[in-house]
Amino acid sequence: MTQFTEGSTPGVAIAYRVLGKDVSGRYPLLMIQGLSGTKEDWQELATTLSNERLIIVMDNRCIGESTIYEEKFTLRDMAADALKVLDACNVQVCHVVGISMGGMITQELALLAPSRFASVTLGCTHHGGPNQLPANPEFRDAFRAQPNLKGKRAIVENLTRFNVTPEWRARHPNEWNRMIDISLACRRPQKGIFRQILAIMSFDVADRISSIKVPVLIIHGDKDDVLDVGNGAMIRDKIPNSQLHIMPGVGHVFWVMEPEHSAKLISGFVRGVEMPPTSHL
Repeated sequence: MTQFTEGSTPGVAIAYRVLGKDVSGRYPLLMIQGLSGTKEDWQELATTLSNERLIIVMDNRCIGESTIYEEKFTLRDMAADALKVLDACNVQVCHVVGISMGGMITQELALLAPSRFASVTLGCTHHGGPNQLPANPEFRDAFRAQPNLKGKRAIVENLTRFNVTPEWRARHPNEWNRMIDISLACRRPQKGIFRQILAIMSFDVADRISSIKVPVLIIHGDKDDVLDVGNGAMIRDKIPNSQLHIMPGVGHVFWVMEPEHSAKLISGFVRGVEMPPTSHL
């Protein structure tokens, strides 16, 4: 069931859902989606992870069931929204997973409230600033008007195709169609997406993320056509307690293309953080 809490800006309602249940010795896990992404876009990953801990999924402002806020805001404001969701859930400390724009929000979160996170997982993202590796030009061009595309489904398919590889689409037609169906079923207004894009454009934590002290897992597909895989290595090189996992042959939405691998990777990482140190006495 969807619940709502006021975000960091008065009048902005943030939608979220809680899956699974509290398990002794295991922190909850907050999951933050990317540009135009909704809580439904996590598909099986959130459900699978909820078998072993409490999972919180949310709609960022301007998308899904959350308020479309038409004034200027930053990704730091969106990070503060996420803290409001944790407060509403009475969660003081948790793990956090963020992908793409959600990974940028997660970096801001870890800097904004470091004591509230046991670990950070950053998927298919970058640290912002002038040295980031840019998005694929064809992907950027796809956001422009496409007069030859007829119907909403064709427009969504044209944008979504960059999230996966052509080979995966050919091998998984049912999963591809499901991605499109989910995208069409959720509210993704153009003006909301535009506001999120503006927030991304001002994002830059390149000179600050070295202060993140909790364990960090970075996941990136080496066939990512949205954000170059090299961005993952750039983040790893700046965060001391971080590790980089590259998924061969995988595109931007790694958790859709490789759901079992993604679940095992994230689950193993957060459980490893929670395990007490092994005694060598």
